[in-house]
Amino acid sequence: PSVETETNFTFTLYVTEANGGVSETIDVIVTVKPNTAPVAVIDGLDVVASGAEVTLDGSASNDGDNQSLTYSWSSEDIDLTNETSSSLTFTAPVLAAGGVNKVIQIVLTVNDGFDARSVTKAITVIAPANTAPVADAGDGQEVASGAVVTLDGRGSSDADGHELTYQWIAPSGVTLSDATVAQPSFTAPVLAAGSEDVIVTFTLVVTDSLGLSSSVSTVTLRVIAAPTATITAVPTTLANTDPFDITVAFSSDVTGFDDLSADVTVGNGTATTIVGGPRTYTVTIAPSGKGNVTVSIPQGAAVDAYGNPSGASGTIAIENLIADQTRETISNYIATRTNSWIANQRSVTGFLRQELERD
Repeated sequence: PSVETETNFTFTLYVTEANGGVSETIDVIVTVKPNTAPVAVIDGLDVVASGAEVTLDGSASNDGDNQSLTYSWSSEDIDLTNETSSSLTFTAPVLAAGGVNKVIQIVLTVNDGFDARSVTKAITVIAPANTAPVADAGDGQEVASGAVVTLDGRGSSDADGHELTYQWIAPSGVTLSDATVAQPSFTAPVLAAGSEDVIVTFTLVVTDSLGLSSSVSTVTLRVIAAPTATITAVPTTLANTDPFDITVAFSSDVTGFDDLSADVTVGNGTATTIVGGPRTYTVTIAPSGKGNVTVSIPQGAAVDAYGNPSGASGTIAIENLIADQTRETISNYIATRTNSWIANQRSVTGFLRQELERD
């Protein structure tokens, strides 16, 4: 029987014969001791990292009666496998970086076949420290004067997977479409054609959902001014209507300078060919002979590699001597004819006088 204290039980044995005789009695004393409950013991770490593999050892559990033990592990905080072995291995919960630590309870119950005893172990799972995000303001750019430009901070990252917010800072005089988005846009400063390039610098800071901000990331953009157009190698006067060449020089390489009617403006003449490039071109002009020839290059006759339309050139004028020479020829002819008429006038007068006298 089960007893709570050590108890002696006496059993008496005697034998009865068939004829009714009874033997002497023999007393047997049986001492029953109470069962010693087992002791459950859990060995292992009390503090573990988020997502760590954890092993607990219950083999130090014991039974005072040296009876064999069975093991049963349980927890309301995590799912367990292999929960009937003397040791238990599991993966600690994965906690968000910068989040709150979590305490989990693991229970071990041992049983010696008569009694069961349990022990609970509290394990603190440490959330990883929040790592500051990294801002990336994107690559530098070279852009056209007055162009609409988009910045790109999408390369910014957070090792902990937190959502990011953005804060851009623009230089004085530049307005961003929205300084709190990953890809804000702005209009580049408008520069006069041929002026010096302008450098504009933007900074970006990103902040994670826990309020931790990155270091500053900087991006520099170069604003390129439009190229100028200059007309050189121009004759000073024209003595005939023979075609002549001029040189059109742009301050940087350009394309699209090839439309005879739209890209070259000619007064009292026409442009017949454009050759050369990408920076210096030769334009052939055919004068009409009706007056002074004027030539100019309009704004936007060409574009540079950044999309800048070229600036307008000045207007050059070439004096037409053909009209002057014609006027001089006519004047000389008239003078000669006049002088001839005057010289012959006396002879005519004398002839008429003689004819009158005869009559």
